[in-house]
Amino acid sequence: MQHYPHKNLLKLRRAILSSLAAPVAFLISLLLPLFSKAWLLAAAVWLAAYLLAYFMYLPTQLKITSLHLSDREITLRTGVFSRRLQVLTLRGVQYVSLWQNPLERLFGLRSLHIIAPGGALRFPGLFGTSADALTAQIKRAGMQQ
Repeated sequence: MQHYPHKNLLKLRRAILSSLAAPVAFLISLLLPLFSKAWLLAAAVWLAAYLLAYFMYLPTQLKITSLHLSDREITLRTGVFSRRLQVLTLRGVQYVSLWQNPLERLFGLRSLHIIAPGGALRFPGLFGTSADALTAQIKRAGMQQ
């Protein structure tokens, strides 16, 4: 069964990006003379980087991130530029939990954390009851192995 992050994770990450972009824009305006060539260049580069991250990188990152739960293993795929594939066997799952930081709580999201002898994985962006159902499903599958 395939699982993807909820669309609220995109909203959360865009909010974080915007909150980080504002101080940099302020520093550019503070350190460089207003409307000079250096200011225009720095502002243009910063705006282009921000817009690329906002409209291209973050949505692509969420589309690529997926968690696949099969009868024997859990597979997590992540990464835009450097792809990452993590596989944990259900037989070895020792710990399954749902975490929320204050920002995730504000957007109604949870992160799934799974620990097994082969490593650990974190899947962000689960929403409400689907997070509880997935956690219960992993725990049941681990007990049956």
